[in-house]
Amino acid sequence: MKKYKKWVLAFLAIVAAGFAAITLLVYVMDPLQYFRPTTFYKPSYSFQTRLMIPGIIRNCEYEALILGSSTAQNSKPTQVEELFGMRCVKLTPPGASAKEISIYFEEASKRKKIKLVIQGVDFFSYAGAPDRLRTDHPEHLYGLTPGSFYKYFYDAYTVKKIITKTNWSTAFDSKEYSFDHDRFASYAHRKKPSRAKAIRSYFNSNYSASYCGQAYDTESKTSFRQNVVPVVGEHPDTKFNLYFSPGSILDWLVREKHGDLEKLLAFRLFVAEECQKLDNVELFDFQADKTITHNLDIYYDITHFDQTISEQIVSAIRSGRYKTDPEKCRQANTELRAQIKAFKTDVLPTLAEE
Repeated sequence: MKKYKKWVLAFLAIVAAGFAAITLLVYVMDPLQYFRPTTFYKPSYSFQTRLMIPGIIRNCEYEALILGSSTAQNSKPTQVEELFGMRCVKLTPPGASAKEISIYFEEASKRKKIKLVIQGVDFFSYAGAPDRLRTDHPEHLYGLTPGSFYKYFYDAYTVKKIITKTNWSTAFDSKEYSFDHDRFASYAHRKKPSRAKAIRSYFNSNYSASYCGQAYDTESKTSFRQNVVPVVGEHPDTKFNLYFSPGSILDWLVREKHGDLEKLLAFRLFVAEECQKLDNVELFDFQADKTITHNLDIYYDITHFDQTISEQIVSAIRSGRYKTDPEKCRQANTELRAQIKAFKTDVLPTLAEE
């Protein structure tokens, strides 16, 4: 054999060995829990939420789901388990669209019998086209094929995270670990709510530019009809508890400033009317409760609230408090208009001085 052929074969052997090593590393460590739950080393929670959700759906035990966007990320599955007596997981990536949320439910219902859903209704989720998905939605993780195999095993992001974020000392201590579903996707353990930050985010025009000025009066209603109503109707044995997520009063002021207020109030009423038609849905409304929305100390910014409110929401749903219907929703809309007007006149001028 000529010398150059030996070099070529040696090079190819090295490359093949490298790919084999990476494949074995990713399969054994399985950082996204795609093949099995992580038990032989301490799980990492630093991976992108969207990448971890498919593995949770595939491999975890559950009868109940917490669904929604970033405002639901501080929710605690263990609280649902305690109050409702059902195993629960949380599927709440930041910026989740209504289409994404419907995909999570459908994928989960293929594998388990879902008895209960607690789902936040965030206005942002229903903005834009009804079939809108984030560009980082990992479609390949909902069913690996020969064509998508490489996206999991040879993803530089995944391999880097294995090397840098794995607690390697726990991989050799012979202990068994479990995934903390309360901590997953939660920022309660690494951030603190701050009145000052909430006020700063209100006065930061860039903060709200991405979600204001949407077609909430047209596309949002279509999105709800396409991504919620059919899902609920096709699963009559599943109890759906939907709730209007309580952004702060400053969030409502931003909405009014951008011309979205009346469209959003109309969308609220539309959701209430649609839910009333569905036997297995109850709708809860926390958006007009001043004890929540006017307490800026519990917010991280104008939209996201701390874990105490997440716990209050689940407790209220369990007890039936804050339940709404079209008539109560109309009354709450009137209250919200009055609250916005009074806050803008009496309180907002003083916030700029804080």
